[in-house]
Amino acid sequence: MFNITEYEVVGMTNKLLFNIWQELAKMNEPATAEQTQPSLDGLKRNELMALVKALPNKPESWSKLNNEQLKQLLKEGG
Repeated sequence: MFNITEYEVVGMTNKLLFNIWQELAKMNEPATAEQTQPSLDGLKRNELMALVKALPNKPESWSKLNNEQLKQLLKEGG
């Protein structure tokens, strides 16, 4: 789009507009995988079970899996 550097911006109004433009540009960038997938490390077993329960393709006897296996199943998407 535009190649404007901070050094080219002069005046308080222009600096404010430049900062707003930078924030809007960040918002339009595609999300990374880390941003779209929540961290599963801090979840308790009942929270993991609720997330797995919502998956469309759960394996049989999924409720007997340990926490690490549930996390792996969630990462794979069921």
